[in-house]
Amino acid sequence: MKGLGICLMVTGHCGFLFTHFIYLFHMPIFFIASGYVFKMSYTESWQGVKQVVKKRVIGLLVPYFVFSILYIIVWNPFSQLHITDTSPKTPADTLLSIVKVFCFKSEGGPLAGALWFLRALFFTTFGFALVEYVFNRIHLNFKELFHLLLALILFAIGYLAPNRLHGIDLILCTYILFFFGSIIRRHQLLKVTSNRANILILTISTLVLYILNGLGSIELSQRIYTSPWFFFVASLVGWYLMYSLSFLLTQTTYLQRIFTYLGRNTICIIVLHFLCFKVITLLQIIIYDLPISKLSAFPFLDTQPYWWIPYTIAGICIPLLFNLFYQKSKTLISLTLLRIK
Repeated sequence: MKGLGICLMVTGHCGFLFTHFIYLFHMPIFFIASGYVFKMSYTESWQGVKQVVKKRVIGLLVPYFVFSILYIIVWNPFSQLHITDTSPKTPADTLLSIVKVFCFKSEGGPLAGALWFLRALFFTTFGFALVEYVFNRIHLNFKELFHLLLALILFAIGYLAPNRLHGIDLILCTYILFFFGSIIRRHQLLKVTSNRANILILTISTLVLYILNGLGSIELSQRIYTSPWFFFVASLVGWYLMYSLSFLLTQTTYLQRIFTYLGRNTICIIVLHFLCFKVITLLQIIIYDLPISKLSAFPFLDTQPYWWIPYTIAGICIPLLFNLFYQKSKTLISLTLLRIK
């Protein structure tokens, strides 16, 4: 599901015809999936909570800080090379931007536009683990009901917040998606293991989302929801669409391996896909003999239909190649250091 989700995220960022449809659920399913796979055993002790926080710091916050700062460092060179259409920063501005990154007030410009997800998922996971730990410690009866009420209250605060509260309102709104995922897993809601049943779920969920597509919209990063109920229904129906589709894909070993690999390497795609789009933008400039200043078009250069296909391929494959090179280099360095020792 994460592999499918990351493909939809990249496709949704490069002018796909059905982007509005994809946006109804493509990011909510990541939060639901994270709640689905969350190990509740972490919340049985404070040591477990610290363990999950440590893992999420390494897996989410470190890439968030590293790539936010990298994009700030290359801000001026990228501006001069027309990679971005941004005003140059003075050394003082650069330092201030880096400080803001550590205050979670900046993600490093347009190329780091998807990094909000890493920040939101970290705090959502931490908040969920902390709440479950407290509920376990006080031996609260009807824990799930109280947790649902808390999640609804947090969502209401985030939804009704007059300002964006520096992204806190987004975390409050995504918390309930994480909670939904944990409930779906705990109670095995609508889990089926037959192709016929999954095809039926896939068909029904697609039809429901098609109807919803004409009734409203969701833009999670901008906190735009037609209504709370619209947000809940679209997110949950999108989950079951992706769940049933994922189940059907597992029937083909080759496809299962591809999307599993993508799902295990989503971070590199999140942090690099906007930058990798520039490869295709440059190709368009060469083909259509356009001025180099068009390279700064964000997130893509709209010239002819179907360019979303090479944009999607570049946005997925090039980050994976970078990641493969990084992993191989890290292994080589580790082996070299061991030999020296």
